[in-house]
Amino acid sequence: MGTSRVRDAVTGEARVARRRVSIALGVGFLALAVVPVSIAVVVGLSGGPRYLAWGLLGVGVLGLVLLLVALPLTAVGVVLLLVGTAAAALEASVTERRLRVVRWASSVERTRWWGPIVRPSARLAFVDPLTADERFEREVDHAKAAYVAGDLTDEAFERRLDRLFEFESDEPPR
Repeated sequence: MGTSRVRDAVTGEARVARRRVSIALGVGFLALAVVPVSIAVVVGLSGGPRYLAWGLLGVGVLGLVLLLVALPLTAVGVVLLLVGTAAAALEASVTERRLRVVRWASSVERTRWWGPIVRPSARLAFVDPLTADERFEREVDHAKAAYVAGDLTDEAFERRLDRLFEFESDEPPR
């Protein structure tokens, strides 16, 4: 449940990064190629051959200015993009490790005799990236699955649900 959410977040971040790169490259192409050439063509055609040299000189100056401005901005944009992508990948990795710890605690709670007494998943809830409602739904789903599989008797299932709903009702209203 949580792992797919992490993958979706990383995929969305990659989509946004790809969009940003394409916008930066498009703006860079416009600034460095299309605009100066368009200006040279307009100046050259509007004034005839005698203004063509001035048009080319203007293109050169404009191209130099745009190169001095657009190239550093494009480089800064690419660096920020790479840093943002690396940060998103690191965050996804940390979230994945947190989910692994929470799954371990949940399985210990279900499989060990001391699990319901110690309740490691409750003690490690602070590392769980899921909200309290999502954790509650996950615990109810685990209880249902155990009951359907025959691992829980009717009484044990009712006790577990009572305990879950007891903890749910202890939370302050929102």
